[in-house]
Amino acid sequence: MFQVPDGQGGWRDTGPPVGFPAGKTKTMIVDVTSMLDRADPRIRVATTLRLYWDRIVLATDADDAPKTITEIACTGANAWRRGFSDPLDSLPPGEANPANKPERFAWESLARDPRWNQHPGLYTRYGECRELVGAVDDRFVILGAGDALTLRFKALDVPALASGMRRDFLVYLDGWAKDRDPNTIQALEVEPLPFHAMSGYPYRADEHFPDTEAHRAWRRDWQTRPAFQWIAPVSLRAEVEWLLGTLP
Repeated sequence: MFQVPDGQGGWRDTGPPVGFPAGKTKTMIVDVTSMLDRADPRIRVATTLRLYWDRIVLATDADDAPKTITEIACTGANAWRRGFSDPLDSLPPGEANPANKPERFAWESLARDPRWNQHPGLYTRYGECRELVGAVDDRFVILGAGDALTLRFKALDVPALASGMRRDFLVYLDGWAKDRDPNTIQALEVEPLPFHAMSGYPYRADEHFPDTEAHRAWRRDWQTRPAFQWIAPVSLRAEVEWLLGTLP
């Protein structure tokens, strides 16, 4: 949460919650234009978690140079079972970076042992699923632990660069993530599914996932893959509890 001076010697919360790096080394970008008071432009970050920031940078955008935005449609989307990436600490000497915490992972190297099971429930069937990634319509791809989604774009379908211009590529992603952390509400199963019009998660009893014909067809035709059990249970009772979603 960001805080700004309250004019009385203290601080007050401002702006929407911005989340946190979620256990990984990453960069967060927040627009603070509406938060700052030009007469007293101090700002600070308050959190209830132990977070380590290695750098905080304030950028001012005074560049009025023209820019061109070109949208490139996704030409292919393939959901597939991949496995878990190796932590960098497990790689041979010279390739690891154990001093750089939180954990970082090597995409090119798969871990020998799985890290955890998928949430009980139904996931998007493997294979081509481009139909589900073209619009923000609550008809999304549902992936579990160890799954991957490969997106393809025809990057040549862009105009030639004018003199003095440069090109950046950005991928727009819209979705949610759920883990099985004991501090996460509704964390044990895939359901209930989130949707854009919900007031919060878990949502109120008078709210529900869209029930249009298109969304019913999406459930029926696409969400057909049961959760994969990466880690075998040590007993039949544990397996039954896992299937029922009651295993702690």
